[in-house]
Amino acid sequence: MSKIKIRSQIKNKDGIHTFIGKGILNKNVITYKDKEVLTKITLKPLRIERIDQNTIEINLKEREISKVIYKTEYGIYYMESELIELKESKGSINIKYNLIQNNSILDTFEYNLEYSIDS
Repeated sequence: MSKIKIRSQIKNKDGIHTFIGKGILNKNVITYKDKEVLTKITLKPLRIERIDQNTIEINLKEREISKVIYKTEYGIYYMESELIELKESKGSINIKYNLIQNNSILDTFEYNLEYSIDS
């Protein structure tokens, strides 16, 4: 387990959200808290999980439509994700994906994450 420095940026139709802070890299899972939202990025297999009052679990696979589970106080909703682009290098991952419901694209997200060991 390593403490890491993080810079993440999420872009969608509503705008751009940037986070700069610290997190933990444990094997292939990056975990950090952005305001009150716990964010977990599993690198292999690729998965984004965001947990606050609601939880969204986004599974991403190349050339496949994957399952998305969105849990709220009102119930569980099922959607799909479509990985458009994935670029990985040492210390960074860039993901572009669609969030789909009822065969319609709800939004396109660009998620960029840079991380390095915190000394």
